[in-house]
Amino acid sequence: MNQFRYDVTLYTGDLSGYTYPSEEIDWQDYFYSPQQLIRFFQESRRNAIYVKNITNVRLNESVNVTTTNNADLILKGIHPASIYQLCEREGLYCVATWSKSNKPELFDLIIADKPCISHPKQIYENLPVPTELANEPLKVRLTCDYVARLSAYLKQYLPSYMQPAVIRIISEIPLTTQGKLDYKALPEPIVIKTSSHYQAPSTHAEKVLVDLWKNLLPVYQVGVSDNFFDLGGHSLLAVQLVHKIKEQFNIDICVSDLQQNPTLQALAAYIDRATEESAKATKELSQLD
Repeated sequence: MNQFRYDVTLYTGDLSGYTYPSEEIDWQDYFYSPQQLIRFFQESRRNAIYVKNITNVRLNESVNVTTTNNADLILKGIHPASIYQLCEREGLYCVATWSKSNKPELFDLIIADKPCISHPKQIYENLPVPTELANEPLKVRLTCDYVARLSAYLKQYLPSYMQPAVIRIISEIPLTTQGKLDYKALPEPIVIKTSSHYQAPSTHAEKVLVDLWKNLLPVYQVGVSDNFFDLGGHSLLAVQLVHKIKEQFNIDICVSDLQQNPTLQALAAYIDRATEESAKATKELSQLD
């Protein structure tokens, strides 16, 4: 995973003291090694140079999984760390940044004799967001929290027949060419399977499990008859749930126990039995001592 990490620099205040080169040079046309690039900069006696379309050899293997292999780019590419090390030895400032071409295998580079900024603000504003190359780990949880709050708010002011059955968050509202809502372009609502008759948790174990499930699953209401796997649970989430149950109740439990007791009520009953057996075993051991 380290090869996909990157640095973020936040600039505050006046940037007038920072260098940004006006001329751009294409790496593919001029250079073949970091050493040649450094020599070019030193001999040109410029304050800064902007080099674009540098192939990132750190990402070549991953990029070539989804794109056509280009041997020429691989031969002419460099590792960002190598150019940073060279600049540091020569007392130069170096900033690697996203390629303005928006190609994942390329990056741009600025080399300067004093602190420099990576890109003017307007360039970043024009770059498309590479959402297909990233995920949002907290999106599901934040969405569920927002939907829960919105649903609770609507219940305070709307009669039951006016309350929405499903609430789905979308990134933008689709519009027709006339600027009106495009109903056909709206995504299908996602309906989470829950039991037809909601029954609130009553025991301590059931209430704890409700909180655990709501933190792991894309739901904001859990009844005792709901099934963990029907609500969107899978093997990875099952492992996380089992781990949290061990921490909360201090009992031995495994994924197979969850599979055999998939409903909240059945799982809570299993936990109660396991807790009782553990307490009984502890008491018997203490009597032996």
